[in-house]
Amino acid sequence: MSRSGGIGRHWGLKIPWPQGRAGSNPASGRKRYGTFLFLAVLLTPGFRPGIGRAESRRIVSLNPDFTENLVALGATGDLVGATRFCPPIPGVKVVGDLREADLEEIVRLRPNLILISKTGNRKAVAEALAKVGLNVKTMERPNTVAGYADFIRELGLLTGREARARELSEKIRKEAARLQARTAADGRVRTFVQLDAGPVLYSAGAGTLVGDLLDICGGENIVGDRGRAYPALEVEEVIAAAPEVIVVCVMGRRGEAAVRDWARFPWVPAVAAGRIHLLDPDLICRLSPSLLQGMEQISKWLHPEESVP
Repeated sequence: MSRSGGIGRHWGLKIPWPQGRAGSNPASGRKRYGTFLFLAVLLTPGFRPGIGRAESRRIVSLNPDFTENLVALGATGDLVGATRFCPPIPGVKVVGDLREADLEEIVRLRPNLILISKTGNRKAVAEALAKVGLNVKTMERPNTVAGYADFIRELGLLTGREARARELSEKIRKEAARLQARTAADGRVRTFVQLDAGPVLYSAGAGTLVGDLLDICGGENIVGDRGRAYPALEVEEVIAAAPEVIVVCVMGRRGEAAVRDWARFPWVPAVAAGRIHLLDPDLICRLSPSLLQGMEQISKWLHPEESVP
C-alpha cells in the first residue's frame, strides 16, 4: 500500500497518510496516525462521545434511509452532516457518500451520534469512526413493512423523538393490517413489479421490502420463487408468467416509454385488460412514510372492486 491516500483506500476515508522517513515501518505510521486522530477528536471543542440529557443532539447520517426518516420524525434541526445522496437540507454539511466518509470534516462537526447502515455503507468506515472515539450506531435496512415500523421506533428512541416515532409506527402497522383485511377474501392477483426500463427487466422478489409490500396488497409476485432478492428477467419470461397487473416503477420518460412498450404484447392478461400502471419508484423503493401512499395505490390497482373511500 502506498502512503499517498493509503488510508482512504483501506478505510474509505478521505485522509492522507502522514509522511514519514524513507524505510520507516508502515504499521508504526498507522498506529501514530490513529493516535493523532483519537487525540484530535478528544481535543475538538465541545466534543462528547455520547448524548447527555441536557446536551443538544448533533447527528451525522451516512445513509439516505436514515436522513429521510429523521426528517419525517422532525429531527431535521439535529442534523449536522449527511451524504451527497441524502435529500439536500440547508445548513447540513456533505461529509461523503455510501463508500467514503470525510473523517476530518465529521470531527469538526462535533457529532454525538453517527448513523450508519450495516449493508448500505462499508463496514470499515463504521470501524474507523468508532476507533477514534465517535458514537456510531449501526442499523440494518428493514426488508418488511413491519420491520420498517420497528426501525422507526428505534430511530425515535435514538433521537429523542419517541412520541412521533410511536405515532408513525402505529400508523404504518394499522395501514398494513387494513390493506391485508381489505383483500383477504379475494384471490391473489398475479403481478409483475418492473424496476428497470430494460432491455433486461429487474424486479423485487421474496425477502425485499417491495416484495412484502406487494404481498400485503394482495398480489402474487411472479418472481417470488426465483430465489434472488432482485432477479433479472427477459421479456419472454415475464410474458410466460402471464401477469394480470404490471406496475412500472421507473422515473420520467423512460417509465412512460416502458409502459407503452408493453402494448407490443396484447395477449398478456395485464395488457389486454389495460392494467399497466406507472408508479413513482420513490413511493415503494425509498424507506420513508411515502410507502403508505405507494401501498394504497397498488392495493387499488390490484383490487379496484374493494376500494375504500
